[in-house]
Amino acid sequence: MEPTSDGVDVQHKIIEKMKGLNPNALIGIEDGILCFIEDFTDSDGRIYRIEIKASPNGEQARAYCIYNPWGENPYSYQTSHLRYDGLIDLGMDQPDFSSALYRARYWCQCFSILMESGKFPNPP
Repeated sequence: MEPTSDGVDVQHKIIEKMKGLNPNALIGIEDGILCFIEDFTDSDGRIYRIEIKASPNGEQARAYCIYNPWGENPYSYQTSHLRYDGLIDLGMDQPDFSSALYRARYWCQCFSILMESGKFPNPP
């Protein structure tokens, strides 16, 4: 399948990849940006809602926490890696879609640990 000049085939491939990572996620295109919204359950059963927004080719993505089960974030951005608007600091510049999703899921688990213990775990 050859990509068309408007990138429709590239977008279709990225959307299919998104469906493969979570067939229950909400997937769409908003103002030319690919959007992927999923509910992620941490190891204790708490449910987070995260959104990944990616460029049409999926190469540049950002992750947002649009719901966390803890309510307000009492910690600073430096401690929680969560900005006031829900943007999650993924620890890397311009990750691709898959990397952003996996890191956002990892962040959910870490945020729960932070809320329980007061310390955000460092990656191994």
